[in-house]
Amino acid sequence: MTPSASPDPAAAEHETPAARRRSWVTPVAFAAVAVLGVTAGVIGANSLRAPSTTAATTADTATAQAASLNVQYGESRGFDDVRQDEVLVSTEWLDENLDDPNVVVIEVSEGRQSSALTRYEAGHIPGAVEFVWYRDFVEQIERDLVSQDHFTALAQSAGVNPDSTVVLYGDANNWFASYGAWVFKLYGHDDVRLLDGGRAAWEAQGRELSPAAPTPATGTWEAEAPNSDIRAFQSEVLAVSQGEKDGVLIDIRGPQEFAGEIGVAEGFGGEAAAK
Repeated sequence: MTPSASPDPAAAEHETPAARRRSWVTPVAFAAVAVLGVTAGVIGANSLRAPSTTAATTADTATAQAASLNVQYGESRGFDDVRQDEVLVSTEWLDENLDDPNVVVIEVSEGRQSSALTRYEAGHIPGAVEFVWYRDFVEQIERDLVSQDHFTALAQSAGVNPDSTVVLYGDANNWFASYGAWVFKLYGHDDVRLLDGGRAAWEAQGRELSPAAPTPATGTWEAEAPNSDIRAFQSEVLAVSQGEKDGVLIDIRGPQEFAGEIGVAEGFGGEAAAK
């Protein structure tokens, strides 16, 4: 329910997550802040639909390809089912709510041994569990997104319950944390937040870091069937690129990669696209 008066952001900063969801009036789509995941030809994006025969044929082809890869499209629930009124929390808010049992903090790290960034075991936000994107968010043998069952087990190991506020943060400007947040939304968790500024903001403000890994009680949240409305498959992307379907493609790589001047950014050897 929308209140008659606009909320005071300063006051809202100190409200509980549930209260803030009720009071915030500016609609912000969660997908607007999430870095869309790209894994083995699979691109996270809004589903693209067109009422033409060509689009229907393309969709049938995509379904067939998905079935051959053992990929489930899941239930189309609509964009409104994944959007949130509030998707960011400040470092101040998180610091004040670290002891709230309904707040689950997850660090999604880059995880490369060669990275010069602070590693989880060297210090992290107190109480935060670690998810590593290339280990925890993918099916490594099939080269696909983590399955529904595996993600249920992963989230429960972090203590995630149906009413939990899940706050993700990470290094590299929340690059992989945003990807992890998208996966949580793909599988239907209601309340997923990103820490505004990520690890860099927390460290720059001199806030506490802890080397201790927590052992949370097993959570009870269960992942739903993946929401196909926020995922596009390779065949759909090809249909857009070839003009067979209306849509917009966004390349999230750096300018030099986009222009074809380099194959891959420094430090990411072996991850380049063919073109």
